[in-house]
Amino acid sequence: DRNPHKGVQLTEAGQRMLLAGHVVFEGLERAMQDVHALKRSTEGQVAFGSRSYFSDHLLPPLFMTFKQQNPAFELTVDRGKRDNLLHALRHRRLDMVVVDGAVEEPQLSGAQLARMDMVLIGTPDHPLSTGEPAPFDALALERLIPRSQAFAVLGEVERKASNIGFSLQTGWEVGSMEAQIDAVRNGLGVALVPYPAVKRHLDAGTLALLRIEGFPMTLGWFLAWRTLDVSIAAEAFIQHLLNKRACLDALCTAPCMNA
Repeated sequence: DRNPHKGVQLTEAGQRMLLAGHVVFEGLERAMQDVHALKRSTEGQVAFGSRSYFSDHLLPPLFMTFKQQNPAFELTVDRGKRDNLLHALRHRRLDMVVVDGAVEEPQLSGAQLARMDMVLIGTPDHPLSTGEPAPFDALALERLIPRSQAFAVLGEVERKASNIGFSLQTGWEVGSMEAQIDAVRNGLGVALVPYPAVKRHLDAGTLALLRIEGFPMTLGWFLAWRTLDVSIAAEAFIQHLLNKRACLDALCTAPCMNA
């Protein structure tokens, strides 16, 4: 129908047909997701998703130890943000995900996989690299180098600073953790990064941990999967990851900062 004031409008029959079309397309999408999930399960494939840091740095050794015991096992990896990963998991495009922060949804099961310390780093000669830990508001005098896909813990730092009464000073935003580390090594500021990412630089003496109260800050890695829909291959890999929790904790925990 055409209304001179409201333009073209669907008739009641047209509205019903449009609704039916949506139902049909949603059903087709679910069916395709089911087919892909079934194909993965019958071929011993698992679709895994996580933040890029976990998949690039922590996942490879975990995968290789499992692969040695299960040669036919295949893993595909998707990298993304938390909300996108959980959406893909719910819609069966992924079999499991590792995300920062607990997952509490009725259709999903989950467990904490590891605790990872986020540390403040600076140059070896930085005044805050030695001595008693400085109060948190010492951060007001530092220039923080942010990263485009920062961990959620950075928001906690910003909120804590705001509650105390100061704003973080930031330099230009970089696109990768490697760029953050390079910027710090060149004296352009300080950065909040995962401890495993800088351990070798700390051991080599090219970077130092900054001693400020409240740091390190701990980030939780959580493993999540669909409660009622787990393939044999996915279940085996989930159990393998859970069995490695102590190893991951040891790798991701910074040394005590007490003087």
